This record gives sequence, C-alpha cells and structure tokens, in this order.
Amino acid sequence: MREVINGLFAKFGTILGTETEPREELILPEPARTLWLETHAIIERTFAQTGGCRLGGGTLLSARWKHRVSLDIDLTIEPKGRQPQRIEHLIREESAFLRDLKRLGCGEPTAPSAHQIRIPFKDSMLDISVLDAQPRAGERQATVNGKRGVVLSTTQVLGGKLARPEQLLHRDAYDIRYAGEVDKQSLAKAINGIDRRDAEKIVATWNKLDGRWSAMAPGQLRKLVPKHSYDPATLAAETAQALRNALYQRVRITTRGREGTFYAETVDNTTVRVAFTRRTLEKTFDEHGINDYLRAQATGADDDEILRRVKKACRFGAKPRTVYESTHEAPALETAQARTKGPANGGWPARPAISLGPAVKKDARRNRDNSSRGRR
Repeated sequence: MREVINGLFAKFGTILGTETEPREELILPEPARTLWLETHAIIERTFAQTGGCRLGGGTLLSARWKHRVSLDIDLTIEPKGRQPQRIEHLIREESAFLRDLKRLGCGEPTAPSAHQIRIPFKDSMLDISVLDAQPRAGERQATVNGKRGVVLSTTQVLGGKLARPEQLLHRDAYDIRYAGEVDKQSLAKAINGIDRRDAEKIVATWNKLDGRWSAMAPGQLRKLVPKHSYDPATLAAETAQALRNALYQRVRITTRGREGTFYAETVDNTTVRVAFTRRTLEKTFDEHGINDYLRAQATGADDDEILRRVKKACRFGAKPRTVYESTHEAPALETAQARTKGPANGGWPARPAISLGPAVKKDARRNRDNSSRGRR
C-alpha cells in the first residue's frame, strides 16, 4: 500500500511540476555504507531543525562512479544568517547526539573548529561541517541505501576539492583525473567557477608536483583504488591535464525571446550547453557554475553587469542576440613524465607553492578552517 501511495505522490508531483526528475538512487561502498545506515536516523533527528545535512565528498563520487572505495561519510550543513552555526557543542559529554553515537561504538570525537566535528569509528569516520557548497545550488533529494537524503551535485563535490588547492591530496587527484574521463562537463563547471588566473596556477602546480608526492601515491591510495588503474608516476601530471582540458576556450550566451542558452567549449572540445528561461535564469546559472564563471570575469562594481544584460535580453518577443561572448587562451603544460627520483638518484625538487588571488585565498582559509568537504 505504501508503494502505491508513494507512486501516486510521484505521479502528481510530475504533473504539478514539483518533481522535475527521477530521484537518484545510490549505493555507498563499504564501510561508508554501514556507517550511513547506522547513523542516518540519529543525524536526521539531530539536524532536523537546521535544515538537515547534505551528503558529499569522495564517498558520494564513489557511489556514482564505482571507481574507488571511500571510507568516510562527509556531510555539510548550509550556513544560516551572517554567522555560521556552531556545532562543536554536539560532541560534549552531555550531548544526546554523542551518547547515541557512543552506543554505536564511536571513538573520541574532535572539533577542528567551532563549525566542524569529526567522529571516528572502527573503519570509517563521520565528518560534519557547516559550509557553503560551491556552486551554491545543485543539491537534490536522493535515495541512499534505501534512506532518503540530500546529496550534492558532482560539480559541487569537485568544486569543494578545488577550493582547497593548498592540500593537494592523492585521492582528490584520482577523483579529478577520473572526472576528466567520465564527467567532463561537471569538471568544466567546477574549474571554470574559479578566477581564470588562479585556475591556471592550480593546473601548473599539479603539473609540477615533485617525485616525493608521486612516490607516496601507492601508500595513500592502496586501500581505496583498484590495482593498475593509474600510474603513480604520472598521476599529478594527468590530473593537471584533466583540469587544463576542462578550462573554457570559448563562451557564448545567446537569447531568443524569454529563452536563452549558455554555450561553452573546453580546451579538449567538450561542449557545455545549458538552456534557461527568464524565470529560471538565476537558479540555472547558480547550479551550473555560470554565475561563478561570470563573476570571475568581471571586477568591482561590474560583477553583476553581465547577469543584468542577460536578464534584460530575455523578454517576450525579443529578437535573437548574443549577449556575452569571450575567448580564452589555453595554458601550456609540460609533457607528463615520470617524476619518481629519490635522494640517491638526483634528489627531489622542492614542491611548488600555490599563490592564489585574494578571493580564492579567503575561500581556501574558510574551507581549511570549517570543512573537510571531499575528504574521502
């Protein structure tokens, strides 16, 4: 009977326009799967008043792509108001939340900041952060191992990995490289939401990582990825290549009446085409990282000028026109080569540092302090 009722609700939702697409169904890999099932009710009950948690990170990507194992559950809470909510009180001894988790056998929790808590279990970890997603829109309802939950889009997960470029984690490199094979559009939307100069610095830094980082890859990824699925010696360079390929070379926004199209071609000729209407313009631009891209192209008081022009052009009866057009040069990269020399074979060059613009530095500091989005 419940299945029949749910089916009727889904049908009426489609008719009324409240259910625009089928609910995504995901199966998490172990041990994250068991941790999700054991803690789901506790998390839902604890965070019901704050709008609930959103599942993201490498665990979500592994559920979608089946490309590797991910050990932890990464959850984010959308900040409310001017000051992000503090959640460190949830792991104090008198907390009902902590008592419930201890009954499940959790270890000693930690709070890296007032806006992030980590609760370890035997084989995995629960990581909860108060954090804006990047892009700001894109999360949606899904069924995860039979339980309802809100999940981030792939673009948002990749955007989170790129928002902390100073960490350069092996699992992030593996995920980004894999995205360059199976989901080029999501990777393009994520990397092009960053200021172009800073995006190119990230690409260059990955391409020049030293031999020590490459030599550490098998140990860092040993339990997470299939054997022979990557070459440790060229992982960083291939990640840089995937990011470079995802950069936009040509961008055009056209309108016709109340409808319009965002069109972009990447360095490797992947096409990103996003349709919108005057009514859906802002939400669509947020969800697909277009607003972030346009803001990165403008400066100062002109940040919203392009968006205003697009909105003005989307009016009833308006003739077709190109509202925005831009071209970009692709950065040059060295050929991907094995860089695994140890001290006995000439030594390791110093790891290059990333020096990003003020806005990206600010985002990186915020993410480092308040989040481990996309940890594993």
